[in-house]
Amino acid sequence: MNSDKLEFKKQIVDIAVIQIEQKIEFIRESILEAQQIANDYGQPKDRYDGFRNQQIRKKEQLSQQLQNFMGDLINLKKIDLSKICKKVALGSVVITDTQKVFVSISLGKIETKMGDFFLISPAVPFYRAIAGKKIGDSVVFNGNSLIIRDVF
Repeated sequence: MNSDKLEFKKQIVDIAVIQIEQKIEFIRESILEAQQIANDYGQPKDRYDGFRNQQIRKKEQLSQQLQNFMGDLINLKKIDLSKICKKVALGSVVITDTQKVFVSISLGKIETKMGDFFLISPAVPFYRAIAGKKIGDSVVFNGNSLIIRDVF
């Protein structure tokens, strides 16, 4: 039973890693494209010509997104997948009567064999509401009551 839960937790991380790596690759390609467009365009034609500067700003914004995803990937890979959590904490899979979450990074919804799960970071308000809770505990979040059905 516990080995199934640990394997499932690993599957969630594997799915998330693949999604992040795809986003990283897309952003890298977009950065190269923006740089190439700026290079091909050459120097601004006059002081009102901001197209090249716009491409450079786009490249800088994409670079910031790339850094964020790289950080997410590092943080995701740091999660200890060899232990079953008894309380809600970083690395916990939490199943409530209304939703299923994996406390890790903010990635949003992923599809798994056990249904849709939301990857949330410890910085979100929902996590603060469930942090430290155990199986059977009830929580009120945004005026709604929910019960924690499983934590691992």
